[in-house]
Amino acid sequence: MKFLKDTFNTDDITEIKPEQVKEALKPKSVIADRIAYKRAVGEAFNGKVVITKGMKFIKEEKLAKDEHKVEDLSKTFGFRCLKYSASEACGNVEIVVENKEKTEGSVSIRTIDGTAEGKLEDEPSEDDSQPDFVHINQELVFSAGEKEKKIRITIIDDEGWEPDEEFYVELYDK
Repeated sequence: MKFLKDTFNTDDITEIKPEQVKEALKPKSVIADRIAYKRAVGEAFNGKVVITKGMKFIKEEKLAKDEHKVEDLSKTFGFRCLKYSASEACGNVEIVVENKEKTEGSVSIRTIDGTAEGKLEDEPSEDDSQPDFVHINQELVFSAGEKEKKIRITIIDDEGWEPDEEFYVELYDK
């Protein structure tokens, strides 16, 4: 009865045509689900945060965002977004580092393996393990008045299907 009410807005089965039931039971497209999810995330965070799949992550990201106290964050440099999501086929992901005070200065940025494993730029791939991205470790130098720098991280697309994986990007002082 709940299915009928939720899907067809009725609890009288005689009002429903067999074609309608077939359509309702058809597996949904993964792409359509992803689009609906991204739309929900955009509405939840006003388009400021892009996160990994799964509705539970919306709540987790909001909690993580709320955990950061203003006094714990750097007053000088930071990320525009705290979490990004990218398909393996995209080729790269672009991270934006902001110079909050627009003053002259520098900060270093590096990637750290998570469930996704990286490789160095010129490092040959091992036969038994396929890397997921190319590591970065560099210094960003900002001029006075410069607001942001964009960093591209290469994502490696391989033949096999893999579940969603994560790696981390860190700002640090040398």
